[in-house]
Amino acid sequence: MAYAGGAAAAAEAQEAAKALIGGLLVEVDENTFINMASQHRQRICVCGEVGTIRKKTGHAFSIDGLVMMTKTDRDVPVPNKLIRARDISIPSV
Repeated sequence: MAYAGGAAAAAEAQEAAKALIGGLLVEVDENTFINMASQHRQRICVCGEVGTIRKKTGHAFSIDGLVMMTKTDRDVPVPNKLIRARDISIPSV
């Protein structure tokens, strides 16, 4: 019985390592993203690699239920606190 409890705890810990951002996903160009991030410096930006074949860097932050994001070939210089994610999954519609 201890094994079953340990396996469940391990599964819960693995799920806890993932974060799901809820809200409307709005993709904008790089300059718009930088401007919006500058206006909301108190927000935390998350960046990480997106894509499987053509890898890009995705950046995102949330404001009032909207998730602003951009995908570029380089790191975007934002004044916000930045968290680097190992991987970002963007759902397709």
